[in-house]
Amino acid sequence: MKTSKLLPNPVKILALLLGSCLSILAAGRAHAQTADLFASVNHPNPTGPGAIFQYTPAGVQSTFVASVVQPRGVAFDCAGNLFVASTGFDNNGNSVGSILKVTPGGVVSTFTNGFPNNFFLEDITFDSMGNLFVFGDNDNDPNIASTIFKVSPGGGVTIFGTVPGQGYGLAFDSMGNLFAADASDETIFKFTPAGMRSVFAGPSAFLPNQGPIGLAFNSAGNLFVSTSDNTNGQIVEFAPNGAETTFATGLTNNPRGLAFDSAGNLFLAEPGRFRSGDILKFTPGGVETFFATPVGRPQGDGGPEFLAFPAPPCSGRFVIGDNNAIVGQHVTFWGAQWSKQNLLSGGAAPNAFKGFANTLNPNPPACGGSWKTGPGNSSNPPNSIPSTINVIAASSVTQSGSVISGNTQKIVTVKTDPGYSGDPGHAGTGTVISVVCQ
Repeated sequence: MKTSKLLPNPVKILALLLGSCLSILAAGRAHAQTADLFASVNHPNPTGPGAIFQYTPAGVQSTFVASVVQPRGVAFDCAGNLFVASTGFDNNGNSVGSILKVTPGGVVSTFTNGFPNNFFLEDITFDSMGNLFVFGDNDNDPNIASTIFKVSPGGGVTIFGTVPGQGYGLAFDSMGNLFAADASDETIFKFTPAGMRSVFAGPSAFLPNQGPIGLAFNSAGNLFVSTSDNTNGQIVEFAPNGAETTFATGLTNNPRGLAFDSAGNLFLAEPGRFRSGDILKFTPGGVETFFATPVGRPQGDGGPEFLAFPAPPCSGRFVIGDNNAIVGQHVTFWGAQWSKQNLLSGGAAPNAFKGFANTLNPNPPACGGSWKTGPGNSSNPPNSIPSTINVIAASSVTQSGSVISGNTQKIVTVKTDPGYSGDPGHAGTGTVISVVCQ
């Protein structure tokens, strides 16, 4: 399937005029609620710019940001800020992409515009380190070959990887692998944290002339994929081993972005094709209902593109000793005997430290950063943990009064063992499976 993001000249001219006249106008609202759904909507009015709509769990729509030029990917950081991919045009008609940052109160600023010209920005997603990954389609390439850009928490832009065709959706699994939908090549690519690319699912996984568009993982680690079609679009589900099943079929309104809520319901954006768009809701069992309709302008191609729910709030991190932070090593990251079971190159840790740092600088943590916490269980560790977690490796942990502090020498990924409890009498253990930074 070949699809093009190149716009006809009259549309580019209109977008240029809209971009220069309207640019970015924020409609300040109350703080975003964690149960609300946010959607990028391209041209909600026949002659207007795009917007970010906010939906309550009951589907009541309001406008979170009133004016964004060509909005696409949306993603939240753990501080509650919403990031939006936006593409305008310069005086020569070249695509100019930028990432906008919207505070929970609706204040809009430009986070970065450090992308090459002629890249139309599509989906965006955060990794566990607070880096933002951005899919950009090269309008000058005959195959609309796409680049995945990595944006640091400070806004610096580097190239992470490429795909040969037109890219749309991005999603991370729990192991930090990035999955990328190449619609025109009907392929989902998988990138390791180091950027090594492989094929996760090829054209045989999809119906003829259908390519993958939206991507989202559920809590079980299965990848859900929307395929674009005006008569028989689908949502297919891939297990971690690549086994495929069909989750929904017969979708007729140009399927796009996907997002899961905390209850496991799946939401699908459909921008429409010569008609209004909509947002569909699927229960975990696959029962389909209209969540919001109509969305966007009635003549079509102006409805919702991508969806996002607010991310869980920023929280602390578990800690291990830097001399224990070796791939394959079995470690204790929480427990009453933490100081005896962790080796630090800077010397032994105080006995009062049980392994959880609740104040991070920066947050999310980065190598070279620092942290502090309270002694014993006063650090308030989480009640439960996922199957893999990123853990700080400290070379120094010290105590001054009731404050324990340390450094972030490394960050590693740990595959956790069963049996964790927030009570330090029940140790949290696991095996180091990779190094995130050092």
